[in-house]
Amino acid sequence: MYESGKDVWAPSLLAHRPELNMAQVGAYLHNLYRVQPDFVYSVSRVFARSCQTPMLVMPDDIRPTLTRFLSILPRCARTPR
Repeated sequence: MYESGKDVWAPSLLAHRPELNMAQVGAYLHNLYRVQPDFVYSVSRVFARSCQTPMLVMPDDIRPTLTRFLSILPRCARTPR
C-alpha cells in the first residue's frame, strides 16, 4: 500500500493540492504504513459508531464520502486543508 500510495495516490493528490509536496506526502505514507501500521481498511457502520478513539481524517476531493464518514464516527475530526 505504501508503494501504491506513492506511485498512484500521491501524484493525483498533488495535482489538486499545490500547497503540498512529495516530501510531505512521503512522510504521511511512511507514518501510516511503516511506523505503526495499526489500522483497518473496512469496518461495519456499527463498529465505526461505537469507536471512541479520537481520529483525524485527511480532507480529500470526495466530499460526500468524507461528510458521510465524519457523520458516522463520533470522535472524528477533519484535518485542516
